[in-house]
Amino acid sequence: MSSPTYLFANPWFALAVVLWTTPWKGVALWKAARRNSKAWFVVLLVLNTFALLEIIYVFFGEKIDAFFARCRRPASPGGSPAAPKA
Repeated sequence: MSSPTYLFANPWFALAVVLWTTPWKGVALWKAARRNSKAWFVVLLVLNTFALLEIIYVFFGEKIDAFFARCRRPASPGGSPAAPKA
C-alpha cells in the first residue's frame, strides 16, 4: 500500500500537493512575466517539479537571468568578454 500510485490516489495527498505547488507556481510565473523572461515563463508553466524549480526561480531568478545575459553577450574583438557598458 505504500506505492506511489496509492499516494497520488489519496485525495488528501493530492490536495496537499495542489495547495503547496499553486502559490509557488503563481509567484514564479508572475516574476518571470515581470522580468519579460518568456523562456522561463514557458518552462515554469509546462514543467511540474512539485514547486522545486519555482522556489529556485523565485529566490535566484535575477541571478540566473543575469548569468544567461552575460553568456549571450558577444565577445569583444580582443577575445575577452565585453565589458559592461556604464
